[in-house]
Amino acid sequence: MKNNLISRAKRAKNLLIKAYRGKTSLSIDNAKVNIKETDKNKVWAFCSGHYSNDFRGNPKYLFIYINKYRKDITAYWLCDDPKIVKQVRKLGYKAYRIGTKQAEEAINKTGVLIHEQVKIVIPEGLENAKYINLWHGVGGIKNVERSVGEGRLLDEIAKKYIKNNSYYRKNEMYLAPSKFIEDIAIDQLGLQKENIIRAGYPRCIYQTRCEKIHSFNSNFIENRDLPKDTKIIAYVPTFRNEKKGDFFTQAIPNVDKLVEICKKNHYLFIFKMHPILEKEMGFLKATEKYKDCKWVMFWDNKYDFYEVISDIDLCIFDFSSIYTDFIALGVKHYIRYLFDNDTLNLNFPMDYDETTLGHKCFSFEELLEYLPNYKEEDLTKKIDKIKKLYWEYSDEKDFDRIIKNIINFKRTESSTKKLYSFDIFDTLISRKVLDPMGIHYYVKEQIEKSDLNYPEYFVKNYPKIRRSAELNVREYYNRTKIERDSLKVEIQFDEIFERMETVYSLNKKQIDFLKKQELKAELDNVIPIPERINEVNELLENGEEVICTYLKIS
Repeated sequence: MKNNLISRAKRAKNLLIKAYRGKTSLSIDNAKVNIKETDKNKVWAFCSGHYSNDFRGNPKYLFIYINKYRKDITAYWLCDDPKIVKQVRKLGYKAYRIGTKQAEEAINKTGVLIHEQVKIVIPEGLENAKYINLWHGVGGIKNVERSVGEGRLLDEIAKKYIKNNSYYRKNEMYLAPSKFIEDIAIDQLGLQKENIIRAGYPRCIYQTRCEKIHSFNSNFIENRDLPKDTKIIAYVPTFRNEKKGDFFTQAIPNVDKLVEICKKNHYLFIFKMHPILEKEMGFLKATEKYKDCKWVMFWDNKYDFYEVISDIDLCIFDFSSIYTDFIALGVKHYIRYLFDNDTLNLNFPMDYDETTLGHKCFSFEELLEYLPNYKEEDLTKKIDKIKKLYWEYSDEKDFDRIIKNIINFKRTESSTKKLYSFDIFDTLISRKVLDPMGIHYYVKEQIEKSDLNYPEYFVKNYPKIRRSAELNVREYYNRTKIERDSLKVEIQFDEIFERMETVYSLNKKQIDFLKKQELKAELDNVIPIPERINEVNELLENGEEVICTYLKIS
């Protein structure tokens, strides 16, 4: 929080300095808010990206559609990046920066918030707005959101659902293009059937049904002076939670060989990397080395890839659901490049072979060998099958149906049942001793009376050693999150004693004695905390659901 405030302060200072010198203006945050609509149901705020700093995806295409074809609805873009505000306004649309007076004024008139994910933070003032989730990531071939049980995202996912669960239960609608995706969304986002909008994704239907968006020069064949018969190939891998080393170097170990294949067969090979992967050293080095090579292109993610997908002839993917968007936009050829398949611990919610398509290549050599022949595989039947699986709800009335569903959606006012959680120690019960170390001094006394021949240093310093062993185990868990691929940091009772057993070469009989004495001392010194216990009893009498948490002792 502190760093974020400092960053904002520096940014404001720099803007003021530039404005004073005449190099820029502060008109972004001084623009007049032109929203005359009084019906909040007809004022829609749009966001995209984890931190609301992007102009992309389904929200972007629905936003442009509303502005062009539905003048009865007031739509504006809400973000935290002045550059995006300028970009949207340059297109002739309304945009306001979060945290400004202009954004606050617009939010006060707003009844619908449209995003592409389940956000951690709901913009202040929109707590009662309808929340329209246009995220297509839930329809992928990996577990996401509420189905995630471990990994680096678990803590963040749990936090947002604990904090905003009631809001999403009441306000959220999700856009699903098929029954298959609808079922996954209901399971992984915790939705009801009445919360589903059944239609195609705007970013996959806009370019083929409306006036095309061209925000950059995408005539790659002509721009690069390539032969007119050049085919465009796109490699679109997803990021790895469990990747080891440099992904790009492992996936493409020899760019020169790839360039040879492309030059010989007239291919333009586009590397469309996930934003996390494009920061790797191998990718950055390749970008620099081959920046002047006309046969390979390193996609800049500041440009909207969905504006060019329909021009692509071959999609090379792995475990990303983006291939379904290629299908929606008419791409006919696919390769599944699974070079690291045997090293990943993947838990798919569906059958990978049944829900994906294309020849499988398990090594870079296999990929190079197959590329010249990719057109020989006829995927028509599989494409039709996957279209039905992923796009059965999509038709020519998609946009009208999306808008109608949003306007007619009634927020549920039924309150969600709360779950009350109480820690047992130090919340419901406490100890007679002023400090938990008192328990360890008691155990020290019992060690001195025993005939188990503990090391002299161990006996003399037991309270300090016991505390140190616990801290060591906690430090291990905190420092090995990446190695263990787990955010679990809570330790177990037995692990503390295993640490002492290892360091001081204790035997099983000695360890069992220590544990027995500590548990006895804890029980002998337990006292209730009456006011908290009364609180639990009152909740139970009122029919509330209560759970108690404790440190597991095996």
